[in-house]
Amino acid sequence: MTMRTRGERRYELVVMAVAVLAVVFRSIQWHTGPPDLNVVAIIALLLVPVAVRTQITISRGQTELTLGAAAAVLFAADVERQASILPIWAVLVAASYLVFHRDETAGQFRAAIQVLGGAVLLRVAEITDVGYPPFDRVFAGLAAYFLVISALEIVRSIFAAPTHDGHTLRLRWTWTFIVGLAVFYIGCVFAALRRVEAGIPLPVMPSFVVAMLGLTAVVVGLTMRNVELNRSVTALSGAAVAMPWRREQIDESLSTWGAQGLRVEKVVVSDDPGSGWDLSVPLTDGRYVVAERTSGDLPFTQVERHVLEALANMADTARREAAQIEGLQDRANTDGLTGLSTYTYFREILAEVSRSRRPGESIAIVFIDLDGFKEINDRYGHIAGDAAIQELAQRLIAHTGGARSVTRYGGDEFAVLVRDVRDYAELTVECDRLTRLIAEPVLVGRSTLRLRASIGSALSSSADDNLEALVRAADQQMYQRKRAVHAGDSEVTSRIDEAVRHAITSGSLWTAYQPIINLQIDEVRGLEALVRCTDPQMGSIPPPVIVESAIRLNLLDDMTLLVLDQAVASMLACREHVPELAVFSINLELEQMLVWSPLMQRLADCRAVHGLTVVVEISEGSIGEWSDANAEVARRLQDAGAQIAIDDFGSGFAGLGSLYLPRVDIVKLDRSLLTDLADPRQTLVVTRATSLLNELGFWVVAEGITRPDEVPVLRDAGATHVQGYLYGMAEDLATTLQRFRQHGLKPLVDTSTV
Repeated sequence: MTMRTRGERRYELVVMAVAVLAVVFRSIQWHTGPPDLNVVAIIALLLVPVAVRTQITISRGQTELTLGAAAAVLFAADVERQASILPIWAVLVAASYLVFHRDETAGQFRAAIQVLGGAVLLRVAEITDVGYPPFDRVFAGLAAYFLVISALEIVRSIFAAPTHDGHTLRLRWTWTFIVGLAVFYIGCVFAALRRVEAGIPLPVMPSFVVAMLGLTAVVVGLTMRNVELNRSVTALSGAAVAMPWRREQIDESLSTWGAQGLRVEKVVVSDDPGSGWDLSVPLTDGRYVVAERTSGDLPFTQVERHVLEALANMADTARREAAQIEGLQDRANTDGLTGLSTYTYFREILAEVSRSRRPGESIAIVFIDLDGFKEINDRYGHIAGDAAIQELAQRLIAHTGGARSVTRYGGDEFAVLVRDVRDYAELTVECDRLTRLIAEPVLVGRSTLRLRASIGSALSSSADDNLEALVRAADQQMYQRKRAVHAGDSEVTSRIDEAVRHAITSGSLWTAYQPIINLQIDEVRGLEALVRCTDPQMGSIPPPVIVESAIRLNLLDDMTLLVLDQAVASMLACREHVPELAVFSINLELEQMLVWSPLMQRLADCRAVHGLTVVVEISEGSIGEWSDANAEVARRLQDAGAQIAIDDFGSGFAGLGSLYLPRVDIVKLDRSLLTDLADPRQTLVVTRATSLLNELGFWVVAEGITRPDEVPVLRDAGATHVQGYLYGMAEDLATTLQRFRQHGLKPLVDTSTV
């Protein structure tokens, strides 16, 4: 209920008191006898409750002006004879308000102003005579009735509390006119019937004019009604034909069809239901569709509400169907196990990329096939295998930036879309990143799984290339490499040898660099130079395959010399930005250190000629063949300022026996020792091994660091240096130079406080 002010309540009491006095005054006229309650009057009085119950609001604001057809009943009395039925009419009005509008705050007040309006109506009708009875009296009486009602409501609005929009009363003039016209004709009918019953003749011409005007009004009303219905039917049929509405245009379609189907200022979808004068229908998503009309316009009809409800139901249906279709599309486009794109959807993505690729943009496909995955399923079970596939999928999504760029091609096969690849060298770097990403241990329950993969790649530099054919080319290359590595296919081996031979002799072999971090000062201490080879047909060739091929071709020293020259030139280029950088590592096979070859001399010249310290890394896998000749070569290298390192320590070959060898300066712990440092037993092994190595005088470098939480464990264990893609993966020279220009010797990840 609306709260009323004290002045408003006092005003209402005064009006009700005056209304009572008016009824009492009219009752005094009954001293000559009660009113003549003829048939017409009785029927009219019986209609008073119906008229009061169907009162029509014709104003806006905090104060509502409510009028109805109840006033027309008064013309059933014989006003010429001063026979007043006002007291009976007033009692019926008051009783009807009490029954039908008991919950209204101003119900008693409205009954009172109806009574006062009726009293004025009778008095004005009694004194009006312009020669056209009874129509002149009906018009004058009703005009007085409307003026009194409006005046009393407006005065009340002055005492009422102001509304939120500053308006206390705003009449709906169009609707007021229609209501007044209807009441006028009802009053004319009652007055005419009363006169006919009393035997008083009606004037012919005025009666004809009034009847024609009434008929015209009815025809116009029906025509307007038909226009409104046609508008609604047209809008509903158009909206139905346009179904299903597009998901992103549902709100716009609802507003458009609503505005066409309803004669409104606008139709909007809102979080709020609108004001009490707006037509509002709730939607299933918690919002509302609201139709708004300007002040003074017709109120909304029940038909218009049904139209808006029908349109709202269409919108809800369209939104529900769009969600279902989107869900079906998601299920069709997404692999159920991994959340990656299905290959069918991936083909659509490739077509989209092909259409939108920029001129000159190179696009690559990397095809991945997990090696030995059947053994994982057989040993650990398919649930563990599925978990490993899911973990790998999440890694690929994180690496590529979204599931759209990766597809699960088959059970253990994946394809990755790589954009903005400049050349094969950059594609090789990306393949190496993916190889290391796949090789990270996967924890499934209490088991640690290690995945291996064969990778093939293909590069497209022309917008005319078919990207689906590019996928097939990457797939074919992957199988060729798989056969070469795992089955020793002679044809593929020959192609690899030819590619490696060409890369070495032409100088197209290139080197990637991975930083080595000094934990004591939290800076880059040096770089490890890693050989890379990319063939236009075969793609990136794995480093172990490159070395095996170079050995078969008797080009191992040539290859190493090429890597050494590139590493020295790269170090000198880096020192222009970080002069303190002076250490780099290079991998050698043990057989290369049997004699003092030109390669050994070039290694020895690094300190004297270039001021660089070279660390020669020998794999633990071959250290068991260490001989006196190797020791002599190592001594001469160390005398020239070089250092000797055992690589992959702990991988399960020479073990602790390699620590007895002379001329070893550095031991690099293999990643296999660091897979789960959260395990107290493994932490104990690493701590004791590092402590032993420190006591023997070795520098300890921990390889394969991937997580920040591994750093404090290794630092506490006594490791002085670390290496791994936590601090940076092996990158080409351009990327390495950019790193030093931007960050200097500081690691990309700050773990000094970890």
